[in-house]
Amino acid sequence: MNIAIKMLFLFLFLDSGYLVYFNSFYGEAPTLIFLLLSFVLLVYLEKGKSSLLIIIALIGSLFLFSGSKPANFPSALLLTLPLVYHVLRREEGRKRFFLCACIAAMLMGASGYVKHTPDWMNKVTTFHAVFFGVLYDHPAPEEAVKELGLPPELSQLEAVNAYAHEPLNPYNLYDSSFQSLFFDRTGKLDVLLYYLKHPALFAEKLDMSAEAALPLRPTYLTNKEVPSEQADLWFAFRLNAWESVRKHFSGFASLFIGAVMGLSMVNLILHLRRRTSLFGILLRAVLICATVGQFIIPMVSNGHADLQKHMFLFNVHLDLLILVIVMDRAGFFLRHFRQIGLALLFLCLLTSFPGKPETITLGRLEGKPIEWYVLERRDEQVKLIAKDSLFRTSYDERSNDYTKAGIQTELDDKVSTWFSQEERELIQKANYSALRNASNASLADEGDRPHYWFSPIKYAAQNSDRAYRTAYSAYMTLPSIDDVQRLFRLSKSASILPESYWLSTAYFSSTDKARMVSPDYQVYHRRVDTELGVRPVQWVKDSILYSKKGSLD
Repeated sequence: MNIAIKMLFLFLFLDSGYLVYFNSFYGEAPTLIFLLLSFVLLVYLEKGKSSLLIIIALIGSLFLFSGSKPANFPSALLLTLPLVYHVLRREEGRKRFFLCACIAAMLMGASGYVKHTPDWMNKVTTFHAVFFGVLYDHPAPEEAVKELGLPPELSQLEAVNAYAHEPLNPYNLYDSSFQSLFFDRTGKLDVLLYYLKHPALFAEKLDMSAEAALPLRPTYLTNKEVPSEQADLWFAFRLNAWESVRKHFSGFASLFIGAVMGLSMVNLILHLRRRTSLFGILLRAVLICATVGQFIIPMVSNGHADLQKHMFLFNVHLDLLILVIVMDRAGFFLRHFRQIGLALLFLCLLTSFPGKPETITLGRLEGKPIEWYVLERRDEQVKLIAKDSLFRTSYDERSNDYTKAGIQTELDDKVSTWFSQEERELIQKANYSALRNASNASLADEGDRPHYWFSPIKYAAQNSDRAYRTAYSAYMTLPSIDDVQRLFRLSKSASILPESYWLSTAYFSSTDKARMVSPDYQVYHRRVDTELGVRPVQWVKDSILYSKKGSLD
């Protein structure tokens, strides 16, 4: 049994989603090391393996964990509580006094580090918490600004991050006038209170945090080495089993997290009923509290900005809770292995196939009928998306301006190849929108914001309705970021394919990268000269649903 627990520990924490941080300058690498070390040493104390060396090592580990990032301090403070209880209960005399002094010095040093967080960092995160958090996609930004005690003119900063400049953000964060206009009037505590007064909004924000927490790494942290002139967002999925399991719950992240938290609470209640050691009960209680806190803190303290990376500490806490559940209930799991396995299989199936889109056939490719999903209905027209990738090609040779991309020219040529004359009469030349990158945003027909990237498909569209975009007409085109999000909500399993496929959406911060859908339920970007799958969309007359006998599934 001891070996099985150790194997589970390695399975969870040696996943490449965690290991890639060790090839970066981010503070997550020492966070992982010292949080896991602190947990292991606390388990040593619970099992009665106490010594001065272990306690001193635990104090040092908690200090280094807290010092890795200011956001770690609340968790470090909570994890200190079982240690304090152990010292006061088990140690005596000078040793107790010495250890209490060491703990106090550690907490003072850790809190001092937090207090010395640079002023610019506090301002940026507070700005994000309000304008890139509360006001992000808010249905009534003027009312929200008023409730936060801010002047109404600041509502123009909705969905604007702290690094934006004029015309998006006419204010200087570090100017005294903006200090009195914004920072002197509100703060992160006000943000938390606002969310508590608006639970529906808070629940939606936390669901987005849950989706962001499924990948263990932020989706810009690649682990594939390529020459600098070919820099690309390219992943190797070796040693990635646990992160792959987590991503399987895309669209149902809140259910997954809620299940783990619910089992943790049941486990804690069982410890209370059986009156096990108070140290063990305290350890499990503070770990649950720390997990809940780290689930809430990123959205409240920094809004949507870099949300996936800021969910890292929550992920480690959650995985520790899973480990604790298995440690405490290993015998139960062994006795009921078959039943638990069937329950987990049912949960996986339930979260994989929520619904099935209508399917029709239209056109032929290599002698076989082409199947399409019904994506949307509007004004006696139906929008279709190919059920599968129909061919592979590059987006363009060098540009992510979709209105001029080579891939659209190829799709135009396919219309006469795949469809009969009768079928072509059903296909409508429709208006579509192509999102612009930063370099050609000034050429946009509509929109007043960059398109922000959020990789989980469930919320990938983000602010596309306000993003810089240009209209174009076509009979058949690539799916947009909105199309794939709509398909995901119709049927999660239908939204991905065994291979990655292109979207028409440009990557805003680049001129040579475009968005694509990966088989792991994430939207990434790749260089436009990469060959990926093509899954076209088109508008057709809705009479196709009734005129072609046997075509509608």
